[in-house]
Amino acid sequence: MKALKKFYSWNHYIYFIFFLAVLVFTVSAYVDIKNKEDFIKYNDPVKVYILNIYRFAKSSSTCDVTYNNSVYKGIPYPGKLKEGEYNDDIFYYDKEKDILFVGKIEYKIVYILSCLSFFFLLLWIKNIRKS
Repeated sequence: MKALKKFYSWNHYIYFIFFLAVLVFTVSAYVDIKNKEDFIKYNDPVKVYILNIYRFAKSSSTCDVTYNNSVYKGIPYPGKLKEGEYNDDIFYYDKEKDILFVGKIEYKIVYILSCLSFFFLLLWIKNIRKS
């Protein structure tokens, strides 16, 4: 019985640690998206050649593209593109990081992580009030 009470006394620490971890991931995702938005605002799209398209579920399809004689694999597929075609209005290239990414920015992950963070915050507050 003492072990069970001791476990419940540690619950609020566990909830708080989960809250902080999810909050860190949320802020990290938000900063990454903001950096990409700023990059898109001040840079022009690049012309790439679509090599292969790997269709899975709508949100997880990827493609392989060629840019500057380099092949970039696993780029999120923006849809409505065909293999063997050039595209010059969707893809952006960051020279400093040597990454190619799609200019379509979505905040879904930030919303999901924010809700999860809020959930752990509520669990932590509830557990503190209970003790």
